[in-house]
Amino acid sequence: MSNEIIPPSARNISREKLQLIVLVAVVLLFALILIWGIFSGLALGKAKSTYRQVDNINTALQYYYKDQDRYPTADQFNNQKILVPYYMQSMPTPESAGSGACSNIKDFVYSQKTPKTFSLQFCMNAKANGLSGGVHILTEQSLQ
Repeated sequence: MSNEIIPPSARNISREKLQLIVLVAVVLLFALILIWGIFSGLALGKAKSTYRQVDNINTALQYYYKDQDRYPTADQFNNQKILVPYYMQSMPTPESAGSGACSNIKDFVYSQKTPKTFSLQFCMNAKANGLSGGVHILTEQSLQ
């Protein structure tokens, strides 16, 4: 066993190093929390924006149905010559497209089986407006 005595100046240096390490750890933790909050907010904002876009498309489709007694065909929807400019100023692009849970879905996917029905597939990155993140389908009857 060594009876070596540590001089007070060496003890102060060790204490200063420990304080510096704790300070750096606290700053890094704060930065991580801040960055996580920013990215969570961005994902939520994109999801809410996609929800509003789907709601606007649904409103345009309902007005079209009232005027024509049918929904537009998939070709009419995709060509954007019927809804735009008469029922919408422009066709939106989903904010959540191509990222996160929506990496495989790049756009709204519209289909029609009969003139009285339609489905619009879309994806949301995060939970918003009561919908979970992931793929959803809007039909003439409901939003799933």
